[in-house]
Amino acid sequence: MNRILFTLIFIFILSTFLINGQTVFTVDNIKYTTISTTTVEITSAQNCTGSYIIPSKVIYLGTTYTITSIGYWAFEDCYSLFTITIPASITSIKDHAFGYKGVKYIVDTNNQYFSSQDDVLYNKSKTMILSYPSSKTDNSFVIPSTVIEIANYAFENSSYLTKITIPPSVFAIGDYAFSRCYLLANISIPNSITSIGGNAFSSTALTSILIPSSVITIGSNAFEMCKNLSNITLSASLVKIEASLFYNC
Repeated sequence: MNRILFTLIFIFILSTFLINGQTVFTVDNIKYTTISTTTVEITSAQNCTGSYIIPSKVIYLGTTYTITSIGYWAFEDCYSLFTITIPASITSIKDHAFGYKGVKYIVDTNNQYFSSQDDVLYNKSKTMILSYPSSKTDNSFVIPSTVIEIANYAFENSSYLTKITIPPSVFAIGDYAFSRCYLLANISIPNSITSIGGNAFSSTALTSILIPSSVITIGSNAFEMCKNLSNITLSASLVKIEASLFYNC
């Protein structure tokens, strides 16, 4: 009896602990960290397979918490997760929340911060494209004309895409936005873009690139490992080019 009691206490201690005053606990293979006395962030998930619906609330030790955030790399270990449904309660999704994002997205239409269309994740107003599922097998994609910004990592590892069309509404391309799109050979940068993030096009199949006069800054390693890149046109209007722009090309 004492051994059983000791085991139960030990399991409880493992499942609940404090980090910098925040409570960390696990329910149904999902680890949560408190943000406030009533809200939590998902910090890691295990054994989520197939289609997973993120709950809007979780109960722990008699307290009901609202799930409002999905943390960095939270679902990175869910290799067999294909579709994820994001509830209306979510207000924050951090970089790489879904690992290398093979998942397809469904967002509750009542969510005030995020939306989805054709499995792709956007902010609510669709002015920023946040994540294109790397598991989509389409060869081409046209970014909607409502989009003005391409988020960090938005298309990373989308290995089926050979062509992406960027509309003239877009002014910024984030870090690693198209990195490791290994077959991406056809993309034009419109004359609306003012900044290109670091590693934005690294490890792609681009053969030529024209940087328009609207671009002011290009981040480091933006075209790193573009082995097929042979024709590059830079604009005289560039103000800042960071290190190793064409490293290992």
